[in-house]
Amino acid sequence: NGEHIFSNEKLSILTVGRLVPVKKFDKLIESIFFINDINLILKIVGDGPMLDSLHSQIKDLGVDNKVQLVGRLGRDDVQKIMRCSDVFVLIGMEVFGLVYIEAMMPGCIVVGTRGGGIDGIIIDGENGFLCNHGDAQQLSEILMKISKMSLEEKKEISNRAISTASKYSDTLVAKRYLKEITSVSV
Repeated sequence: NGEHIFSNEKLSILTVGRLVPVKKFDKLIESIFFINDINLILKIVGDGPMLDSLHSQIKDLGVDNKVQLVGRLGRDDVQKIMRCSDVFVLIGMEVFGLVYIEAMMPGCIVVGTRGGGIDGIIIDGENGFLCNHGDAQQLSEILMKISKMSLEEKKEISNRAISTASKYSDTLVAKRYLKEITSVSV
């Protein structure tokens, strides 16, 4: 799998999912607004009923130079973006959130939801970070903390994330297979 490559110039942040209120993408965008002194880019991959309101929010907050609504992408393209993103964020409620494991596999530093079913898999500050559900202010503080880490510190968390994800990869593959052959949620 190799070591994750981190960008020196710009903190690249990624989130993926259906654009619905429960995912709290509006709070993620708000957190970017709170961060002034850091060069960063947030890519939001997905489509859904909140697309227009998120577009409006990005313009209203004046973060159009920092936030991109990418639209829907296929699984391979999502995995390519994950490989070159520094941080993966999802602070909405997920039942278990296989997407967190998928983001940890290539070594993204993952910020997940505290109490969102990923606690115990993501150990805060060890192999990723935990943020309170929909807490834009706390998320901005976590992102600033990550941006200020040395490359070595980022690599340590990234490598621990890869190690953690590898323990779950068989389960992940099995669940995905079951979902595909039965086309029901597992």
